[in-house]
Amino acid sequence: MDLREVAWRLAGQGVLGVLLAAAAVVLMCLTAGAMALVLRAVRRRRGAVEPAGQPASLGDFRWEEEPEERLGPEERVEREERVEREERVGP
Repeated sequence: MDLREVAWRLAGQGVLGVLLAAAAVVLMCLTAGAMALVLRAVRRRRGAVEPAGQPASLGDFRWEEEPEERLGPEERVEREERVEREERVGP
């Protein structure tokens, strides 16, 4: 049973039920908003960049490349191979 179902059942219980149902809906909205803010903060911290314009949804982030000096030898080789492959075939 999710919060929407609980809110719907409480709404049938009179004035107190309506108030409790409204509180459940507000709690659900606050929870969803808090999760969105946390996800955005985590993605920004990991190097994601929001596209210009409206706030990004979960799938609208593009990841920046790590600076060369922060990469290990294996990552550098992988990046060079990927760049060569993209130059031959395209992104």
